[in-house]
Amino acid sequence: MGRRFPLELEDETGRAFVGEHRPELVDLTELFRSLAALPIERAEEPEAWRTLLPDGATFLRMLGRTTALLRCRGPEVNDVVVKILAPHGGSPIVRWAETLRHSRAQRAYLWAHRLRAVGIEAPRPLGFLERKHQPALFPSLAVTEYVFAPTLVEFRDKELVELSTSKEGIMRKRLVIRQVAVLLRKLHAHDVFPAELGPEHIGIAADGAYVMALGRGRGDPIEAIGRLGRAFSGRRLSRTDRLRFIETFLRHHAGSGVARRRFLRQLEAPLAPRAALTNLAGDPPAALEKQA
Repeated sequence: MGRRFPLELEDETGRAFVGEHRPELVDLTELFRSLAALPIERAEEPEAWRTLLPDGATFLRMLGRTTALLRCRGPEVNDVVVKILAPHGGSPIVRWAETLRHSRAQRAYLWAHRLRAVGIEAPRPLGFLERKHQPALFPSLAVTEYVFAPTLVEFRDKELVELSTSKEGIMRKRLVIRQVAVLLRKLHAHDVFPAELGPEHIGIAADGAYVMALGRGRGDPIEAIGRLGRAFSGRRLSRTDRLRFIETFLRHHAGSGVARRRFLRQLEAPLAPRAALTNLAGDPPAALEKQA
């Protein structure tokens, strides 16, 4: 996991911040000191980022509403993804509970470390910055290494269409389906499904699928697999592809036959017809008719 160094700093108004970074990869001290003054309501403006960046840091482009790709040359890492995470809103009870928690950035930072610790491919977490007192009630900063890889959405909407129906395209499509299914199997085996995991949060690289987004804790695997199953639809994709996705996942799914069938029944509604999926689980058609 690498050694982590604590950070303590103050902005121009005297507000105290704490965090961590990994200077053996890239030193984030001055970057954090500068971006601590960036209001979250201006985090969508590229010019606001450019104005506040310290010497040696370069703004490249926005990756999301409050997420920017920056170049900060370090010993091992050059390009970093900086995300400003807003605090959760909600009722007074929810906000009171947040006073006892870490910031969203720290939770995402620790979750990314956990994913990598159990062998899940994910960008290296590089640091976080939060307010010193009641950090979950204020915006926070999380930084990861930038990994150049198209997301599952980009693969589906661009690369797959370009490959068309050639033999190469079909083989590439099946390989990606297998890579995503195996990634989900690893997440399920270690009980580390990130919350809100969707096709836009999975990167497709040459050596496999990555969890690209900073999560905010454990999510529901049934919901995540349902969302990803529906992602295998549209141009150049078919119901067969969705079935191949869930079949590959089930091949890697450990546990008894009863547990496997129970898990499958929870998935069948959003993914495919009852008969097709139940047959994947090993039930004969006669047994299916009795269940109906």
